[in-house]
Amino acid sequence: MSEKYPRPTNADKVGFRTSGTPSGPSTDPGTAIRANGWANGYTLPAAELNFMQELRSDMIQWCENMSVREWTDISEGVANTSVRDLFRVGPPASGDLYSRLYLRYTTATTITGVTAPKDLHTDGEQLYYFGGTSDNYFVVADAADMSEVAEVNAGYAIVALAADGEWVWYSSSSASHTGLRRYNRDGTTPATAGTKYDYTKLASNGSKVVGISPNGDADGVDIYTAATPALDGTCAPGCGSPGLRAVAIDASQCYVGGNRNTYDVWAYNLSTRAEVWKITLPGSTPVVNSIVTDGDFVYVGTDYNGSTGSIFCLRRTDGTLLWTINLLSSVNTDQLAVDSNYLYAIDGQATPDMYVISLRYDAVGPTTAPWVDIQSNKLNKTYRICCDGVSVFGAYGSTVRRLDCGYPTRTFLRVNGDDPQRRPFYTLAMPAD
Repeated sequence: MSEKYPRPTNADKVGFRTSGTPSGPSTDPGTAIRANGWANGYTLPAAELNFMQELRSDMIQWCENMSVREWTDISEGVANTSVRDLFRVGPPASGDLYSRLYLRYTTATTITGVTAPKDLHTDGEQLYYFGGTSDNYFVVADAADMSEVAEVNAGYAIVALAADGEWVWYSSSSASHTGLRRYNRDGTTPATAGTKYDYTKLASNGSKVVGISPNGDADGVDIYTAATPALDGTCAPGCGSPGLRAVAIDASQCYVGGNRNTYDVWAYNLSTRAEVWKITLPGSTPVVNSIVTDGDFVYVGTDYNGSTGSIFCLRRTDGTLLWTINLLSSVNTDQLAVDSNYLYAIDGQATPDMYVISLRYDAVGPTTAPWVDIQSNKLNKTYRICCDGVSVFGAYGSTVRRLDCGYPTRTFLRVNGDDPQRRPFYTLAMPAD
């Protein structure tokens, strides 16, 4: 993997008189000389030469700033650009373009004890997951090849993890290891918020963090501030036993669901913790297994409910049901992920299939054929999957699998890791095309 057109080795030396405190004079030689050039034998004053060299340097830097650099992997683009830069991710250097759900790699985890990678997240440059011996570890890995950046031993079993490009968050199942735990994205500088533990799931947008069903409170929705981690407060949707099972977050709201108690999905304002809306999904007591949002819509994956569907698309502002689909007859939807064009779903079969559903599909009512591709036996149905805009990551046994989304080329905007306005996901590079 490499940059398609690498910068010249000495490119950083462009910048004549743009740093330091220039002591030499700089004088525009004037319109006439710039139009006609210096006469033969003319002795060029240093001031005029300085001016022209400075102008050339400024123009070269301006052209470089305007250009869009291109790599063959998104992690390289994130690592080599600054916030607000545009960059492209292109096709492989030779051969055909990647097909949709092309298997980029299947790589064993490096986590101590080598177990299934659980609660997988990416920020575009790195991957984050927990597991290992007694589920005591979480790993930071390079998304390009799964090489380990850092491993942290929590000392107690981890049960939920989230990452947002700024922080890594986890919750332990042990009463001896309480509080929501926060680390830098390189696995350093731990901090703790509150005293709760044993969250079912976590979600973060870099500004706020949401945890559901802490120990002793299967109905609880806890909202934290991220920068100086602190518990803001708790919501209680009234979810039926055994409690909440799924959570998603966008810039201003969080969405939770689980077992029905009159309603199936609830939305809460992150700042006020007030209930924004709640909805009863069609069908006989669906169980919500997964929720994702792209900042515009909320997608809910549930157990199979006959002709009423197992995936539901809701409007984020008021919860209005826009469309619903089934994957296959009598098959649950276990895991969802989303990018700017597609919804990715893993079904609940013993040998699961993965479905790519076009978000351009907007028909109302159940159907059995909205997707654009299906791959068999690709990812584990038990553990969370995630997207970076060019690929989908998920667990497969004790390995991480990376599947290509099949885009020919994509343009991204490099962003801050604590910016809650990022969408459709909380990574360090947003699709800009």
